[in-house]
Amino acid sequence: MLAKEGVEPILDPLGKIAELAAVANAMQEALAARVNALDGLANISEDGTEQVRAVLLLWERALERTERFCADLVRLDYEGRRAALAERQSEALEAVMLAAMRHAGLAEAVQHRVLEGVPYALVEIMGVPE
Repeated sequence: MLAKEGVEPILDPLGKIAELAAVANAMQEALAARVNALDGLANISEDGTEQVRAVLLLWERALERTERFCADLVRLDYEGRRAALAERQSEALEAVMLAAMRHAGLAEAVQHRVLEGVPYALVEIMGVPE
């Protein structure tokens, strides 16, 4: 059935888990606000039995899902992998810049001066990361 829907493969499973964690957390936070606004956590039905409010159960499920996704990200070393990828991208960018400057005939001293200015240019263009 899903094959007919044109389902695309997930090319970045770690990124997808992080996205799902963010969605689960947003749901948990929205439901937490609803739970906090309740007068009580249960209703008494006509037959005198206590009925737990559905929003409380939904919040509890969202909380558990958020915890599970976050635990998965920690277990899979998501932040470490992202840092390693950023480092590889930085190294690749530096290699490309050096190759382009050599191709342009810039002296080695000038090449290094240009590379030294890259962090300052990034801060100027992108701002200081928080």
